[in-house]
Amino acid sequence: MKLVIVSIFSKRQNPISKKFGESIIHHFQNASDVKETVVITNSKFPISLSENNLKIIPKASFQGFKNSYKVLKMIYKEKPDAIFFNVDFTDKSKKSGVSLFKFLIPSFFSLRKTPSILFLNNYLDKLELNRTTFSGDYFNNKVFKVKKYIIFKILPKFNLVTLPNFKDFKSFNKEYPKYPAKHSPYVRTERVSQPNFLNADRNLLKINTYLGSNPNQELSFLLRTVKKINEESIEIALNTNPDYFDLEEFINLNDIPQNIKFVNYFTSNYFEYIKNGSMTLFTTSDILNDKDILQNASLIGKPIIVPNENNISSKIREEGYAAHFFSPKNEISLGKGISTIYNSENYTLKLAKKNYATASQNTLESITSAYINLFTNYINKKKYANWKTFHA
Repeated sequence: MKLVIVSIFSKRQNPISKKFGESIIHHFQNASDVKETVVITNSKFPISLSENNLKIIPKASFQGFKNSYKVLKMIYKEKPDAIFFNVDFTDKSKKSGVSLFKFLIPSFFSLRKTPSILFLNNYLDKLELNRTTFSGDYFNNKVFKVKKYIIFKILPKFNLVTLPNFKDFKSFNKEYPKYPAKHSPYVRTERVSQPNFLNADRNLLKINTYLGSNPNQELSFLLRTVKKINEESIEIALNTNPDYFDLEEFINLNDIPQNIKFVNYFTSNYFEYIKNGSMTLFTTSDILNDKDILQNASLIGKPIIVPNENNISSKIREEGYAAHFFSPKNEISLGKGISTIYNSENYTLKLAKKNYATASQNTLESITSAYINLFTNYINKKKYANWKTFHA
């Protein structure tokens, strides 16, 4: 594999970003699958790395379309098998930030057939830090238009987009919930996929459940399902208004095994409610109209189980929500899905098998290996489904 790394640093270069830029090159360079590495950067890149199979093109300019196309010609000349973009937005100048992304815009339309990964060293809020510009008409603000275009038109065209950490992902979506940047696949590190993140108590399978218009029928279906799951302790957690559904009456009318517990945590704090569970289950499609529930479920990154209806996932993604979808067809299918999610550290890899890579550890070596595996899969033209989520 011949890899081109495009490292774009802002004028106020973050030392951490610089170190990451050098380290990721080092790991790519030493990977057995990467036979040749070419680095194109706007910085005075120190030749502190081994020069074996490494070519560095420093002081490249990404300001404006004219210079951007010069860089594109450099990339074309190298004829890479894959491209890794490393972008830093430490510079608080909005002009600089917008100009950097002007480079990415023609990059997509020119290089879209080449597998590409974008690593953002900072979340996109760094593109515009002058909060006063957002106090007026959002859609008449040029910078906001650029940001919106980037999120919905540019990012999805990358094969993969990653942020430095999960905290940045939450920060971005909390800041701009109307235009969440969750429209591209991602590398998930052990920081996110470890069992403790899914559920602090591994001895309790806790299913956060949202009931629809027929709660008795839906909960009966779920009860029949969990009876088939071989777990010592299962909790079905509801967030339902007691005036709408009488849980005590349901419990009295049904034969419930000792290992299954029903609890109603009726609260408006969706975030805390969902965070403390293993997964979130929507029993019918009508509850999916509640955007607050979806947004909080997607921000946390827990797996979301939805009804087996083809229009569900597309409907949610049109609204910009990230979710791990597993649509059960029947009780057996739903039971297997719940067990697989609960018992697997890398549950999403087993269920999704899409534009996806999983790092076994939260280290650069492991993450780089995941990147390379993803590149290799694309180069080998393996078919992936359209899995659109944004964070790492």
